[in-house]
Amino acid sequence: MKKTILKMIAVAGIVTGSVLSTNAQIAIGLTGGLGLPMGDMSDKTKMGADLGFGGGITARYFLTEKLAVGLNASYFSFGVKDLPSGASASIGVMPISVAFDYYLMTEGLKPFLGLEAGIVNNSPKASGTISGINFESSASKTGLLVAPVVGIAYGLTDEFDISLNAKYMFGMTDGKIDFKSTQNGTTQTNSQDWFNTTYIGINLGISYKLGN
Repeated sequence: MKKTILKMIAVAGIVTGSVLSTNAQIAIGLTGGLGLPMGDMSDKTKMGADLGFGGGITARYFLTEKLAVGLNASYFSFGVKDLPSGASASIGVMPISVAFDYYLMTEGLKPFLGLEAGIVNNSPKASGTISGINFESSASKTGLLVAPVVGIAYGLTDEFDISLNAKYMFGMTDGKIDFKSTQNGTTQTNSQDWFNTTYIGINLGISYKLGN
């Protein structure tokens, strides 16, 4: 699995590099949306993530009218369920991926299917004061990412498209994670169990087409 994803990233990188020296159609876009935690990510006894919000940037190279390849980068911040009084926490999720889109239609409403593969960084953090103890805690974990996508796009003009998509994001971040914690000025590191980063991303975007 790891070798396959790395090969896909390498191929997309080569394609993207070649695009910069051609007069092909490229689309650059912005997205915003929400994340619905699933599985262990939503389980309050494990990651305990609540609803997330975020946005990102996209780039696409259209090989044909129906087939596009490109890159995505985004950041989502998820809340955390059932915190004690005096504490605040969040889980930052930053996926970076290669994307493959196939459009079922090329005019009007354009439904499409896609697949993304890459890496995702998971960065939980917490802080607050409980029973007179001031504390801060943070960690970081990176793993491979795969995400099937379904969506629909609509051409506002020849240059601008709007789109809506849903992605099942599966980040392979399970294993041990090291939390760096500070309590009343004393810092220590604790290793804890962590889990896969799994959520449904619902994204609204707008893109601008360059080239022919």
